[in-house]
Amino acid sequence: PAVDGWISVMARAAVPAFIKDSGAVIYLDPFKRLSGASCFWADNEKAGWVAGEYCRKKGWRTAFVLHESQKESPASYQERWQGARSAFEGKKKHLLSEPLVLPLADEGGASRQKSAQFYERLKQEKIEALITTSDLLSCCILRDSRKLGWSVPGDMRLIGIDNLLQSRLMSPSITTVDIGALELGRQAAQHILNHLEKKSGEFRPPEPRL
Repeated sequence: PAVDGWISVMARAAVPAFIKDSGAVIYLDPFKRLSGASCFWADNEKAGWVAGEYCRKKGWRTAFVLHESQKESPASYQERWQGARSAFEGKKKHLLSEPLVLPLADEGGASRQKSAQFYERLKQEKIEALITTSDLLSCCILRDSRKLGWSVPGDMRLIGIDNLLQSRLMSPSITTVDIGALELGRQAAQHILNHLEKKSGEFRPPEPRL
């Protein structure tokens, strides 16, 4: 009874009814659009476009990397892929036509084999840059590339999306697109306050920037 509002991040399903009944519910970048719910989204398509435009201008042959298939990926990650693809409209041959999949994996033998196959594919396709759905995936790729004798950025450029703290702590630090997470959180909180005060307010996703 003391809770007047809920903010749910990357939700895969709607919150239970007893939570809904206790106050306003805001969904930030839910796994998919939830009918009848207040869903706030980062400008994920623009974030993908910013990363793609950066690679296109550099003239790099680029691949987009997901950690699961398109069908299983969150809507936000699919939008990032669509944005990156649109940035290459005039130079489609510079971007692989479909995303590559590299699961977030442990250190087991099967995982190492999948990583080796992934990097062998990059070599065959003469890929010069990777755009990943998230900084977390970029960090995993940076870790694995060293074990396979790849140099970043010598042999491969790496561009993530999210601007997580981890991307700045890695060595080398990872180029990334900031989606304005702090502003997304601020606006979600403001929406809750507006609900309590019976005010209206407009959500405006922050402008992604490299």
